Amino acid sequence: MEFSYPAPACCVAVDADGEFDWFNGNAGNPDFITLEYGIAYHALGWTIEPAPEGTTFSNDRTGHGMSVSVDGVEAF
Repeated sequence: MEFSYPAPACCVAVDADGEFDWFNGNAGNPDFITLEYGIAYHALGWTIEPAPEGTTFSNDRTGHGMSVSVDGVEAF
C-alpha cells in the first residue's frame, strides 16, 4: 500500500496494527543517531533494519510496519 501526503509533511508513523499516518511535527533539536546497514536494531517492541535501499520498521508482535526510502513510504 503506497501513501502520499497532499502537502509537505516531515513525519510519518505506523502503529502495531499497521495504521499509517502522515503529520507535521517538530523534533526540536534531537541528538541524531546514524544507523549502520546490515545491523538490526530493537527498541520498544520494534525491529529497525536499515539498508541501502531503505529502512524497514517492523512490530515484533504483529509483523506490521513500514519501509521508508528516498522514493517513498510503504506500510505493510
